[in-house]
Amino acid sequence: MSGIAGIIQFDGKPVEHGLIEGMTSAMAHRGPDGIHHWRRGSVALGHCMLRTTPESLEESQPLTNEGESLVLVMDGRVDNGEELRRELLGRGAVLRNRSDAELVLRAYETWGEDFPLQLLGEFAVAIWDSKQQRFVLARDHLGVKPFYFFANKDGLAFASDEEALLGIPGVSRRLNEDFIAANLLPAFDGGDFNRGWLADILKLPAGSTLTAQRSGHRVMRTYWQLEPQEELQFASQQECVEAFWLVFGEAVQCRMRTLGHPALMLSGGIDSASVAAMAREILPEMPSRELHTYSVVADDPASCEESRNIQTVCMGFEQQAHWVCVPSLRGTITDDDLKDAAWTHAHPVGNSILLPAMMYLAASRAGHRVMFDGIDGDLVTHTPGCYVAGILHSSGWRHAWAHARQASNNNIYLKGHSAEVLFARALWRVYAPAAAKSLKYRAGKLRIRDPFRGSLINRDFARKLHLRERIAEQQEQARKISLLSYQERHIHALVPSGLVSGMEGFNAVAARYGVESRHPWSDRRLVEFYLRLPLSNKAHNGWTKSVVRQATASLLGSRVAWHRGKAHLGMTLVHRLMAQNHAHVRSTLQRHDRMISEFVDRQALHTLLPRAEAGTSDDATYDAYAATSLTEWLSRVKVTA
Repeated sequence: MSGIAGIIQFDGKPVEHGLIEGMTSAMAHRGPDGIHHWRRGSVALGHCMLRTTPESLEESQPLTNEGESLVLVMDGRVDNGEELRRELLGRGAVLRNRSDAELVLRAYETWGEDFPLQLLGEFAVAIWDSKQQRFVLARDHLGVKPFYFFANKDGLAFASDEEALLGIPGVSRRLNEDFIAANLLPAFDGGDFNRGWLADILKLPAGSTLTAQRSGHRVMRTYWQLEPQEELQFASQQECVEAFWLVFGEAVQCRMRTLGHPALMLSGGIDSASVAAMAREILPEMPSRELHTYSVVADDPASCEESRNIQTVCMGFEQQAHWVCVPSLRGTITDDDLKDAAWTHAHPVGNSILLPAMMYLAASRAGHRVMFDGIDGDLVTHTPGCYVAGILHSSGWRHAWAHARQASNNNIYLKGHSAEVLFARALWRVYAPAAAKSLKYRAGKLRIRDPFRGSLINRDFARKLHLRERIAEQQEQARKISLLSYQERHIHALVPSGLVSGMEGFNAVAARYGVESRHPWSDRRLVEFYLRLPLSNKAHNGWTKSVVRQATASLLGSRVAWHRGKAHLGMTLVHRLMAQNHAHVRSTLQRHDRMISEFVDRQALHTLLPRAEAGTSDDATYDAYAATSLTEWLSRVKVTA
């Protein structure tokens, strides 16, 4: 992981002295191994280096070709390096070292703007081509690496961190009010995901390139996107499990290319546990490496099934297992660490993942530069709640009835619903006339609760943004999506915001502590594989993630592999933070009352504060925490102007 930055002046004027340096300075946490710059007149590039692979030891950026007609900055990793190396050498390319950046530079020399099609991995790349007088910017297929930019008639600037662009002339401190509304109102999706939290900032979409000519002409194009494909076919469930294990192995092995020992953020769920299982299968081929796990567990593990699962996964590897115990906070994390993460570095997205932030901090203190996780497993292995209808449509009522019975016992989200109810819902979905479904939908709209009830959002702010009408439009769009094929619905769950929103937040928080976050479940090959699985394989015997559970059962044991629960100890950290900071919370909200009241219902906030301070309500505590986080962020990005 690194940080990249760049500027081009369309009017040909030299880049103002100190401008690119200010951008990299704002991202200095991304460059513990050095920050370097390149400038020629109206173009400037900057790079913040964190070396995370053996090959990166040979790397120096900004990277130029022999005549300096090309200059590259890159944040990322190329996972098909050996294959790409052979192809480039076969085409006559001269490779000066084994670094990933060198491969990407030569790929651009060879294929031009189509170079991302040759890459497998996670990357944000910018190349200045002086012969063509253009910048070519590219973001990886699934948007694992962040890429923010600003453009107007005078120029274009880009960076790995949105706030690094605040010093660019023309970038105001106006806020993206849609994102603020979404932070306060879960019923609202936030509008255009490819905008930043600052109103003037845009994101380069996943799987896209942006070409910016010195003349100011810009062209954005999509080089890759998820699309429905023909379903895979297997002779048996076991054959499906074996095929998954091969693809999953490739996804994990690519990410095992690290300097030092890799770390894993381990919860009690199957997604991160499966990464642990696969990594340990690979480690014998890497005798100098150990997998270290970092987890939050209950003070009394026997009282928490998730904590017991973590202990089970770590059995035999206790020397490499690192735990933070809650609510006592025993371990390497302190109350001051929580305060620093939540208040000093406040951001609405970063604050929503306080537990991962503490795991990155703990790993960083132990010297790790790379941390895996399983955060994206739920979306990649997505099986719709109405999947029994799909079985009914494709395989008939006998198979559908069998799945309904199994799902009522085994499915994490459907257990407790009777098989009869699940089967009846499937019959309705497959056989009910369209007119009847439309009538039911219209009747249901009349019963929908007020989307603002119980929220902290200022009603005048909501009216200003027309949120009631926009939420109704979202619901209508969701209804239309529900009528699509299961593959199409899975794609809608994954993109544009599904996977990327989580990874952008994790990337920013990990970068704060000098750690690169890696997400095996977001491997393009694995995403495409799971998208093409038939429903009967995805939900074999009614289980969510059935293929993953079967593949890892012999390695993890039945307790972990066939765990039905879904719990999270992150709220314990939020409760701890809020309990220790009553005075700070009230002082912050009072000091910035005028600023926050534009967005937050002041009376509703003051009403819930006593309940939050009592610690008796998760909802009240989290709402007060979210409001304080938003206030701290607003004061930071606006007051420092």
